[in-house]
Amino acid sequence: MRQYGELEHTAAAESFVRAFELDPSFYVAAFYAGLNYGNAGDAERAREMYEKAAEGRDRMSDYYRHRLDAQMASFNGEGLPGYYEANRKAALAAPGSKAAAPSRPPGATGRPRRPRSSGSWPRRHRRTTGSYRCTPRAWPASWATRTAR
Repeated sequence: MRQYGELEHTAAAESFVRAFELDPSFYVAAFYAGLNYGNAGDAERAREMYEKAAEGRDRMSDYYRHRLDAQMASFNGEGLPGYYEANRKAALAAPGSKAAAPSRPPGATGRPRRPRSSGSWPRRHRRTTGSYRCTPRAWPASWATRTAR
């Protein structure tokens, strides 16, 4: 998982393949191997690992079943609607998971408020842009996550 988190996709895929070889009932490892091969650009090996993971669908949690469906939808030509629908089901199956993470922080609504006075903008902003206008380019970086949809 460390390699996966550090975006070392090929090395992570090989580690997951090894885990699957050591325990052939560990189908989630096959899923993650496919995910990493796909991220590394090796579509053929990714499909191979997803097919191995699909053999053990009945042993996977609902979350991983739906995530596997999403990945298979992209390979089977179902396109984005099938991919998004399967990921939506995964998010419903595991409310605290990465798939269910909101794109906006809880309670964030609308656009960020404009500053009440020019003195409320950070000094570095005034120095780098010379402007107090509230434009998307001028918003503080911390606001970016609040406005993403």
